[in-house]
Amino acid sequence: MAPIRKPLQGVRNIIRFNWHFYLYALIAIALLILCIPHTMPGLKALSYVFIIGVTGSVAVSLAVSFYVYDFTDLYSFDWLNAGESLNKTGQRHTIINIHAGFDETSSILAIKYPDARLIVCDFYDPEIHTEISVKRARAAYPAFKGTIPVSTKHLPFPDNSADSILLICNSPKLRMLFEFI
Repeated sequence: MAPIRKPLQGVRNIIRFNWHFYLYALIAIALLILCIPHTMPGLKALSYVFIIGVTGSVAVSLAVSFYVYDFTDLYSFDWLNAGESLNKTGQRHTIINIHAGFDETSSILAIKYPDARLIVCDFYDPEIHTEISVKRARAAYPAFKGTIPVSTKHLPFPDNSADSILLICNSPKLRMLFEFI
């Protein structure tokens, strides 16, 4: 089987969809470096602290993102016990995958678990979720075929209708992974 994701895809996506933050940081650092020779000694030290702080926070953020999204086996979904195509009742394993506007997991799940029934839900609302990075991500990754728009207040499924419910938030501000079985 071919690799599920390209090398460094997680970090590349983070930079690609949030490039404006990295540009602002780069401009601020460049301006400070240019101004340091012309500032008072007390401000020079503060400028160096700021440069180190901004550079360090960007580096740590990208390093953690690399570890989680590019180094670990998160996207292999080996941790998900959906390998069984039948559940206890003899029905197909049902996976509900819920995302917040940026879905890079449903196609992987469909390939990894072809016998499972995959239901994809998107609770993105452009009136509420106004981050430009999510809009960029949605333009780069079209919606999975058959994705159901849902509300964060109500999911249109009866109790016990799924074997696995995944909420993999790919928010630029916060990415969390939950598995409910």
